[in-house]
Amino acid sequence: MIETNNLLIRKFRIDDLPDIHHFLSDPATMAYSGFEPFSIEQSSEWLLNHVTTYPEVAPLGIFAVVEARANRVIGYCGLEKLPPDIANEIEVTVGLAPEFWGKGYGAESVSSLLEYAFNKCRLDRIASVVHAENQSAQNLFRSCRFQLHRELAIEGVGPHILFVLEPIDQETGK
Repeated sequence: MIETNNLLIRKFRIDDLPDIHHFLSDPATMAYSGFEPFSIEQSSEWLLNHVTTYPEVAPLGIFAVVEARANRVIGYCGLEKLPPDIANEIEVTVGLAPEFWGKGYGAESVSSLLEYAFNKCRLDRIASVVHAENQSAQNLFRSCRFQLHRELAIEGVGPHILFVLEPIDQETGK
């Protein structure tokens, strides 16, 4: 579990279903995902997949983002391997329920995962794939020092941008 000022980042639990379905069934949340809003059955399947596969993919995986004050799951974040046809990279990903957009929780989630990825997992580089029309997500990753690497065309989902970040050398500052 990772704790930040406002958030807990932890493994998903089956009892997270009501909160995660609220998020996955929202059209605004799903707008750039390539998926329609989820039914309760699809949300349940998504959650079960992330609960049961965690031991197989650890230390990577998708985690629950919990607003600490309310003890409510407000979204997800995580580290996962991108498909090789997109990029041979580990991706940091984040998604929050719309009522939590603009509060800094996305940057707080991503920053904590970057520290985990570079310091605990010893990754050399992190990527993120963002829909070309999702300006808010692009701004989020730029604010976390990601650099535009290249444009992508993902079949069935549309144009995307691959952002990458390498750790800063503490001695040189680069």
